Amino acid sequence: MVSPAIRELLDRALAEDIGAGDITSELTVPESLEASGTFFARQDCVIAGMSLLPELYESIELLVEDGTRVTDGTPIAHVRGKARRLLTLERTALNLLQRLSGIATLTRQYVDAMAGTNCRLLDTRKTTPGLRSKRWPPRRAVPPTTAWVSMMLC
Repeated sequence: MVSPAIRELLDRALAEDIGAGDITSELTVPESLEASGTFFARQDCVIAGMSLLPELYESIELLVEDGTRVTDGTPIAHVRGKARRLLTLERTALNLLQRLSGIATLTRQYVDAMAGTNCRLLDTRKTTPGLRSKRWPPRRAVPPTTAWVSMMLC
C-alpha cells in the first residue's frame, strides 16, 4: 500500500496518459480478451519503482525488488488480466519505472565512484514537482544514500 500522495500521483499520471480512454485498445482489442505480459530491463540498470506496479495491476508477480542491479533482458515483472487494461496501463507503468530506475542507476554510479573516499552524497530534496514525497521508492533503491542527487561533498 502506498501513501496518499503517491496514490494521487498515480491517479494524475493515469489521467494524463489515458485521458478520455485508450481509443486504440477499445477499437482493436476484444473486451473479453485475457492476456499476460512481462516487463524486461532493456539495459543494465538499478531497478526502482517496483512497489508502484501492484498499485496499477491487479494480477502481478514482481520478480525483483527496488535496488536490484539487473542486466539487459532481465525479466522484472509478469502481469495478467484483461488485455485492454494491460495495454492501457503499460505506458504509465513504463514511464514511472524508466524514470525511477534511471535515477537509481545514476545514483548507484555516483555511490560506486565515491567508494573508498571521504565523499558523501547529499540530498537537497530538489525533485520534480509532484514527486517530493518522503516515501518515494527510489530513496530506498540505493541504500544507504538517497536517490535525489545534487551534491557531493569530499
